[in-house]
Amino acid sequence: MSFNQISGTFPNNSIHIIQLDLSSNNFSGPLPRFSLEFGVIGTINLSKNKFNGSVSAICNVNDEGSLALLDLSNNQFSGVVPDCFGSFSPLTALNLGDNSFSGPLPSSLGSLISLEMLSLRGNKFSGVLPSSLQNCAKLKFLDLSDNELSGEIPMWISQKLSSLVFLSLQGNQFRGRIPHQLCGLKYLQILDLSVNKISGTIPPCLNNFTSMAEKVSLDRRIEHHILDTGHIFLSLEGVYGEPI
Repeated sequence: MSFNQISGTFPNNSIHIIQLDLSSNNFSGPLPRFSLEFGVIGTINLSKNKFNGSVSAICNVNDEGSLALLDLSNNQFSGVVPDCFGSFSPLTALNLGDNSFSGPLPSSLGSLISLEMLSLRGNKFSGVLPSSLQNCAKLKFLDLSDNELSGEIPMWISQKLSSLVFLSLQGNQFRGRIPHQLCGLKYLQILDLSVNKISGTIPPCLNNFTSMAEKVSLDRRIEHHILDTGHIFLSLEGVYGEPI
C-alpha cells in the first residue's frame, strides 16, 4: 500500500505479517504492534509517514520469526531507542533516520552481525559511539549524520568495519584528529566528516582512497542522487531490491 495518501491509526492488537510496506502515506499514531509468522524472514517498511511516540514495541517483533529489514525513517518517533536488538541478528538493513530519537546509541546494535546498512541520521542521538558497533563487520553503509554524537572518531571503524563504502559522521560534535587508520577503508567511496569539531592535519594517506577515483557505480549496490537541496540520497539496492 506504499505511495498513497492513506491515513488513520492501527488497532492495539498485534498484526501477523511476513512482508509489510506502508511507506509514503499519512498514517499516524503509535508504532503498530507486529509479529512475524513462525519461521519466516520478514520486512517492515513504515517510512515517510506520521507515526509518533516510542518504538519500544519493536522489541516484540522477533518472537517467532526473523526480521531482515526495518525502516522507520521519516516519521515523528521520539524518545530513547530500546536496547533490545540482541534477537535481531538476521537484520540486514536498519533505518531509523529523520525522527526525533534521543539518548545514547543502544549497545545491542553490536548484536546485528548481518547488518549491511545502518542509518540513524537526522535525530538527537548523543554520547560516544558504542564499541559494540565494531561487531557489525558486514556494514557497507553507515550514516550517523546530523546528530549530537561526540568523542573522537574511533580507530576501530577502519579496523573492524573494513567493508564500508559509505561513511557519514557529518553534523555532530566529534573532536580530535582524523585517525590515519581511516585510510585502511579501501572500499570507501563517500566519506563526510564535515560540520564537527575535528582539528589537526589531514592524514597524507588519504590518497589511499582509490575507490573514490574509480569510474564505477557505488559498490554495485549503492545508488546516489544529488537532490535539488544538495543533499545525497542513498539506498542499498542489495537490501531493498535486486542488486544492480
